[in-house]
Amino acid sequence: MSARRRSAARASRLARRLVALALALLLAHGAHGATDDELFVELSASSRTPFVEQELLLRIRFGVEARQAQPLLVQPFQRTLEIPIQVQAPWLDAPPGLESLPALGSAADAPRCALNGAPAAAMARGEELRDGRSFRVWEIERRFAAPRAGRLRFAAVEALCVLGLQREQDLLGETQIIGRRELRARSAVLELEVVEPPAAERPAGYLGAVGSFELEASLDRSSLRYDEVLRLELRVRGPGNLERLTLPALDDLPSFHRLGVLDASRAGERIARYDFAPRASGKLALGPLEIPFLDPGPPHRYRFARSAVLDVEVTPDPAAAPQPSAAPIEPSETLAPWLPVLAGALLIAVLVGLAAARGSAGRRRSSARRSLGQQLAVRSATEGSAEANAVLDLLASWLGCTPSALHGSAVAERLEARGALPETASAIDAALARGISARYGARGPALPLARWIELLDALERECLSEGNAARAARREVN
Repeated sequence: MSARRRSAARASRLARRLVALALALLLAHGAHGATDDELFVELSASSRTPFVEQELLLRIRFGVEARQAQPLLVQPFQRTLEIPIQVQAPWLDAPPGLESLPALGSAADAPRCALNGAPAAAMARGEELRDGRSFRVWEIERRFAAPRAGRLRFAAVEALCVLGLQREQDLLGETQIIGRRELRARSAVLELEVVEPPAAERPAGYLGAVGSFELEASLDRSSLRYDEVLRLELRVRGPGNLERLTLPALDDLPSFHRLGVLDASRAGERIARYDFAPRASGKLALGPLEIPFLDPGPPHRYRFARSAVLDVEVTPDPAAAPQPSAAPIEPSETLAPWLPVLAGALLIAVLVGLAAARGSAGRRRSSARRSLGQQLAVRSATEGSAEANAVLDLLASWLGCTPSALHGSAVAERLEARGALPETASAIDAALARGISARYGARGPALPLARWIELLDALERECLSEGNAARAARREVN
């Protein structure tokens, strides 16, 4: 019995040595043949010669042999992943020479792999044949743009996974992995050449847009009053770098003053909303608006995204001076003898009116009333009004016009016409423009209420002074 036991022990030790030798051979075979046989990874770009500001997609494509290797993939991570494969690309978050763009679409339901040690979405690309064998394939994709021309070089990326040598069920029915081996794969280095948009046939007004775009424009109304705000909405669609696209400024339209613009982007679309105050009345036209862009092709060529012409009817300001007639009326011969009498009566009426106006102005100056600065302080305290809008309303009432008439250079011109010094008129004009722009996301410190009151008090003092009033009267005569 003892001899039999010794023989069995020797046989058991020999069997264990043989198993260990077999496992070592398997591990050596797996380490030697991983790159070409069961796991692969590739690095590519949507263009090897992109233009400056062109949308550039970097793709990491990886896969594992589907029939034999994929069923033996082991979860070596603390978090269970749908794709237990590790991809190493340390430079992907900030590639040299590129700037990141937001991802398009949602990756909430996409399977997860491990990218640089953290879970990351990877798009399933099904199966493909490689050397006669089927591989399960996934892709990691990132969007970028190059702000300047030059040669770019990106290091190789690696993929890593662990396979079980065998899966068996124990007595409790649970799957156990017997032995493990590691697979590694490495891509080639990627080189790109970023080029400037061609100078030949480059249209005037081109601002670096690269892609293929369509432009749609619409108004929130077809008619409005002289004191209302008109909203124009621009929608730019199409593949390309929409986030970095420079939209038309529209700050030089002859019939409208741009108050501000609100700009937003979403997947495959850029939306901008412009607010305008009318500068004229009657039937006015906006457009066609256009954005020149470079279509990368192939072949590449410059094109235009254009909108339709938009018509809008603006009712005139009833307080505005009537337009002079194009054909002056010739005086009738029968009225000639009465002209001196009429001229004299008109002169007397003007003199009486001026005397009454001076008396009224003197009574207004002598009577106790709130100044513009005091009115602003009371309004800001009781109504919580935005200071720029409150000042605009106060000035419009004081000047006898509508708030829409005080946008743009009309503010300084009207204030100087009333007798304000140029520096005071310019300071109020600039402060109003900055306050109105703040409603559209413009940055910058707001003008303190005390400074507003100081400017308005200075305005009233200057307009009521004798010298400034005389200068304003001479300016009106000239």
